[in-house]
Amino acid sequence: MKTSIRAIAMCSTAMAASLFTAGLAAAQVDTITVTAQRREATLQETPIAVSAVPEEQITLGQVRDVRDLQQLVPSLRVSQFSRSGVTEFAIRGLGTSADNVGLEPSVAVFVDNVYRSRQGASINDFLSLERVEVLRGPQSTLFGKNSPAGVVHFITQAPEYEFAAAGEVTIGNYDSRIFRGTVTGPIAGGNAAVRFDFNRNTRDGFLDNITTGETINNRDRWSMRGQLQTDLGDNVSVRLIGDVGNVDERCCAAPFSFHLPQNAGAMAFLGGTVLAPDPFARQVAFDGSVRTQIDTRGLSGQVDVDFDGFQLTSITAMRYFRDTNNIDADFTDLNLSPIRGLDTEYTTFTQEFRATSTGDNRVDWLAGVYFFDQNMTHMDNTRYGTDLRPFADLVSGGAITALENGLGVPAGTFLAAGQGRTENYDLTTESWSVFGQLDFHVTDRFTITAGLRHTDEDKTIDADLLVQDPFSALDFVQIGFQQIFAAVFFQLTGLPPTPGNIAANPGAAAQAQAAATAGSTNPAVNPLLGLTPLQFSPPAPDYASARSEDNLSGNIILSYDVTDTLNVYASYSTGYKAGGFNVSSTAAIANALEFDPEISTNIEVGVKTQLFDNTMRLDIAAFSQNLEDFQSNNFNGTAFVLDNAGEVVVRGVEIESMWRPNESFLWTGGLTYLLDAEYETYTNAPCDDLNMSAQCLIAGTQDLSGRQLAGAAKTTATSTATWFFPVAENTTAFLRGEVFYTSGRNLGGDLDPRKVQEGFALFNASFGFGAEDESWGLQFWGRNLTDEEYLVGEFSSVGQPGSLNAYPGDPRTYGVTLRLRR
Repeated sequence: MKTSIRAIAMCSTAMAASLFTAGLAAAQVDTITVTAQRREATLQETPIAVSAVPEEQITLGQVRDVRDLQQLVPSLRVSQFSRSGVTEFAIRGLGTSADNVGLEPSVAVFVDNVYRSRQGASINDFLSLERVEVLRGPQSTLFGKNSPAGVVHFITQAPEYEFAAAGEVTIGNYDSRIFRGTVTGPIAGGNAAVRFDFNRNTRDGFLDNITTGETINNRDRWSMRGQLQTDLGDNVSVRLIGDVGNVDERCCAAPFSFHLPQNAGAMAFLGGTVLAPDPFARQVAFDGSVRTQIDTRGLSGQVDVDFDGFQLTSITAMRYFRDTNNIDADFTDLNLSPIRGLDTEYTTFTQEFRATSTGDNRVDWLAGVYFFDQNMTHMDNTRYGTDLRPFADLVSGGAITALENGLGVPAGTFLAAGQGRTENYDLTTESWSVFGQLDFHVTDRFTITAGLRHTDEDKTIDADLLVQDPFSALDFVQIGFQQIFAAVFFQLTGLPPTPGNIAANPGAAAQAQAAATAGSTNPAVNPLLGLTPLQFSPPAPDYASARSEDNLSGNIILSYDVTDTLNVYASYSTGYKAGGFNVSSTAAIANALEFDPEISTNIEVGVKTQLFDNTMRLDIAAFSQNLEDFQSNNFNGTAFVLDNAGEVVVRGVEIESMWRPNESFLWTGGLTYLLDAEYETYTNAPCDDLNMSAQCLIAGTQDLSGRQLAGAAKTTATSTATWFFPVAENTTAFLRGEVFYTSGRNLGGDLDPRKVQEGFALFNASFGFGAEDESWGLQFWGRNLTDEEYLVGEFSSVGQPGSLNAYPGDPRTYGVTLRLRR
């Protein structure tokens, strides 16, 4: 089934045909066709919360990265953190960290109906996009992989049976250069059509490394895509897609945003460069490498066969992804942790068969089966440098050396250069699911929709862990117990605590044991507990395990067309994300090798309407969503701590609107307001660096129940305004302004009060003109015009407990784009 959405979401069909045409169409909002429910329907007819962003809007807004999509869809948040391949999607504040390969995303990403199991595989620049659909809330029935938070679906333009070609060149500040091209047309005497796309994107970095003179966090990526479309007879359509892409970037460094005084003093004493903790100075000082290399490729085939009364669809896909990283993880020019090497490689195979009813029926139906198979390897190699031992000794007041002397071990044993850990993992995932949905049209205006999906999931892991760190193997509670017992016993008896003296003085021994039991877990009594943050690599055993689980999820939707331009709906849906294995050496230490599945439920009511003689579209959705066993993954300065976070509750309202009172003006607006976004229960949350309670120092956890959900902003709003006007004969122009606003949120999973990002607004604008026949066009654009300073992430510094590093948002960028089309 061919999908068509040439109409721009906020313009008429004639105006959408050209980015630079004022047009003569009637002043009405367009009908937008989407496939959010796996069959073509207008946006107004689709009874779920879904946003559709056509390619024209992406081009007008100069959206050059998936992160920029959130400035057009307020419920969506997209962030890039530690590596180019770590791209995290969240909808309604719900998402999953991409920094643990054992985790599947809470927001599922699809490209042309093919699931991308790790979101880093979908970051490369857009190629011939037709539209992006963002489905909000659990998507439990129709998409290949079940999703508890939502779906982002990239839909590309299919080959065309008439020759066409387009290309564009963009030149911007920071030495940005982007080249994109597409060509399509018929082959084999018109019996088939092909499309070829190419993209090249380079840019200097947004950070200056004053130690090496390089710019960091740059862009250097390319991708190519080829498609073949053919009709085998009157009822069989085949579409084959192959793609390949590469990323080779100096990414991603993070300036210091807070220096603990003793850490900064120790760095300076050892000869390191101590920059002011200001991430917006956009300076770093480290002597190692931050390099990301990503190779990705894939092949997919979709076959649609039309029968009498239904259509059979087969989608087969194979994908390969490799993400290799070499990171100077401490981000200093001291030799603290000179090497952190990461290498992740996976192959996936997916197969979907789907049968969909066609024609006008009292009951429309859809049924299918989905298979997913993935094999993954992951390596993490982290080593200590020559400066780590003296640095740790300085910040601890000589405690490292004192421990060696007290325990009688050779000097230099603890935190020596070359120590660290090497982790190797092999993981497999095999998943089967069957699904179906019925649309019962009770009347011409009232429809009841019900869907179910049954999923079986099998996973295995084989972990080979080599840990070399004697200091991290020390049990400070036990050592403290022994020291306190000896001191109290000696105070009471004047004797050393030898076995004979203990047996001869049972009363004193009992008092000493009670004091040692109470004091060994009290940081005020046992100062050794304060050294816990310096235990970077506790011992961890090799392990192998397997797990199996199944789930039944579904939805029910009641939708009613009050009038031809007013639709209302109410729905109840559930979503599911499988449990899995914690791919980290900390998992074996904490006896948390596995984590439970994530289950979501969502109650939603919505209104979709067109107003003022169809010149305005207004969509409103109110929702209440719960996630049980939310899979939380947080970095503590040493490793990522993954565990289930009890229950998360998110309730709110979403509004999307577009208004076109005449052929020359177009306005869009969106608002997401979260009435609640909190951890209903989260008793095992990670601790922030400055929490020195016994629970944090011993168990490493705190209770965040009732606190705000990390990363969730209460209010997010977007607005765009576009004016179209003629400037000369056969030449038209447009002027566009955009604003994006988000209220404050905490950027840390530990809710460290130092990690709060206050609310801010971003302003973008563009001006373009060109030929009415689309043969050429020129666009001048700018993003973050006020050069707003804001953070997208903040985390505990590696090797420096108590300090923080941060990822600043993109600065002001601007440029010019030339487009040619034939």
